[in-house]
Amino acid sequence: MACLQLGAIYIPVNPSYTRSETEHYVKDSTPKLMVTCDEEKDKVFQDRIDNVQHELRLSKQSQTAEVVLDVENVESNDVACVCYTSGTTGSLTLLFVLSSYSRLLSTPRFTRDCLPNVRLFVSGSAPLSNPVWEEFKSRTGHAILERYGMTEAQVICSNPYDDRRPGSVGKPIGDTKLRINKEGGIEIQSSSLFAGYWKNPTKTAQEFTSDNYFITGDVGALDKDGFLRIHGRAKDLIITGGFNVYPKEIEDCIDRLPDVSESAIIDLGEVPVAVVCMNADKSFDEKEVEQKIITALKEVVAKYKVPKHVVFLPNLPRNSMAKIQKNILRDQYKHLCDKK
Repeated sequence: MACLQLGAIYIPVNPSYTRSETEHYVKDSTPKLMVTCDEEKDKVFQDRIDNVQHELRLSKQSQTAEVVLDVENVESNDVACVCYTSGTTGSLTLLFVLSSYSRLLSTPRFTRDCLPNVRLFVSGSAPLSNPVWEEFKSRTGHAILERYGMTEAQVICSNPYDDRRPGSVGKPIGDTKLRINKEGGIEIQSSSLFAGYWKNPTKTAQEFTSDNYFITGDVGALDKDGFLRIHGRAKDLIITGGFNVYPKEIEDCIDRLPDVSESAIIDLGEVPVAVVCMNADKSFDEKEVEQKIITALKEVVAKYKVPKHVVFLPNLPRNSMAKIQKNILRDQYKHLCDKK
């Protein structure tokens, strides 16, 4: 609030980011002032960043500073803040994913007895798998309230408090208008939409339709009651033999199988590949489990949706915001199809 009253543009920085990630923020946004509680960690920017000129200790100055009540006269369309998204490719371009739900469920001691004072669990930013939602409710008695949002638009959809539906992120909130285009892409209009990408008018123009709907980059569908179901990112959509394969559908099927912790479906060209993490406390034969997974999938999905390969990892790679980095998986297994 102080920044807004000053007429300043503030840039929130996640303290969990590494030094190199934070350096990208500073170089890209060229701030006039940096405020930090970790002096030793961030002191490096004095040597690396040209626009850092002075070092002040606000904790000491605040003891003798006078309270200023004047408020800067700002317009409603003035820039208030710059937020960087946690994209899974390239530089940081702020979304939150709580992958801890599946981790909590991997602990047998995690039951409703551990949660006597917790009333609400919320998930957002990425689709929550149905098996995790269902097991969490069975184990704890709590139905996770799933929402959908992004830095560019804040909260877009939310399940009602009393009608939480697994696999759905709810209905558009406030004055948000939402539509699904011919390719299944989610497009929105809202008064909470961002003004544009910082110093990048070309990208800003590319992300809006001719009638001023923002292209979210996600694909999904609305059910008969107007509830939105997210199928995943448009860039993760797999097209094989002219048919669309939505990774989340296959991931949900795999995640329901015994001893599977989590999974990710990636594409190598037009070939779907499953990357699977098994429960760490049990040993298994990879070839045997691979065949069981493929056999199980053939019973519930069309043949073209069944992964051609299944590989195993102890954990899926994630960025600092816990989002699965499928680009790393694609690069790691890019030669897999050449071996067959």
